[in-house]
Order: sequence, then C-alpha cells, then structure tokens
Amino acid sequence: MRLILTLALILSLAGCSTYWLYPPGGNDAQWNRDVYECTKDAQQESSAAYVGAYGGSAQSGTDTNYELRDACLRARGYHEK
Repeated sequence: MRLILTLALILSLAGCSTYWLYPPGGNDAQWNRDVYECTKDAQQESSAAYVGAYGGSAQSGTDTNYELRDACLRARGYHEK
C-alpha cells in the first residue's frame, strides 16, 4: 500500500513539471547563456518602506517576471513542453 501511494505521488508531481526543448542546433551551453540573459532582462529591483508612530521598516530585493522570461526564451526558439 505504501509503495502504491509513493508511486501515485511521484506520478502526480511529474505531471506538474515543465521543461524546454532546444531549438535546432541548440546545446546546454547556449541554453545556460540564454536562460541567464532572459532571466536578467526580466528582473527589476523593488523596495518598500513603512514608517509609523513607533518606528518603521524597509526591504528591498529583486523580482523576476517569469512570463517575460518565458516569452524571451520562446523568441530565441525554445519550446515549452
């Protein structure tokens, strides 16, 4: 019974994963460069601050727009599977 539940969990998680198919002539090195450049182009700095009567706080970071990154990869010839 435990084996069946484990297999069911693995199969259900496998259905949720996506992967990208290389364009003709593509390789791992080109993929690494393209995904780095597309991710970098799809990122923007963000920050927020709050000040109240008893103090405040601030935070900053980087947000990635994954839809924009995926569109960039599609424009370079990759296909999502």
